[in-house]
Amino acid sequence: MPAYWKQRSKIKVLIVDDEKLMRNLIAGVIREIGIVDISFAANGIAALEYTGNKLSPFDLIICDWEMPEMDGMEFLKQLQGIKYKTYFLMLTGKKTEANVLDALKGGVDAYIAKPFTPLQLRDRIKALIGEKF
Repeated sequence: MPAYWKQRSKIKVLIVDDEKLMRNLIAGVIREIGIVDISFAANGIAALEYTGNKLSPFDLIICDWEMPEMDGMEFLKQLQGIKYKTYFLMLTGKKTEANVLDALKGGVDAYIAKPFTPLQLRDRIKALIGEKF
């Protein structure tokens, strides 16, 4: 196993999406690049429970924008309120320039509009976490 592959296996990822199929598809792409420590949440409220444990922080959060109970932008605001540091990748069907700007101004590190291909997701993740992993 290459050294960079071992390092990627240490990366912790949280996938936040209200659609189980989407969570599983994203997890499949992540596993293909060697990341195996993956947690799941169906909305922002559930995700906050995971992120409350600062002893084991996530290196990357992949989050849908539109979800019931607490959407992705509100979840991100809550994370910022508790000074939680992580890479944040927003997934959404909101494709307007205004939405992209809102997300970036809100602190999103990267943004992918739905629908997207597994290759687009993989490349965006690799760009965020860097080739050092």
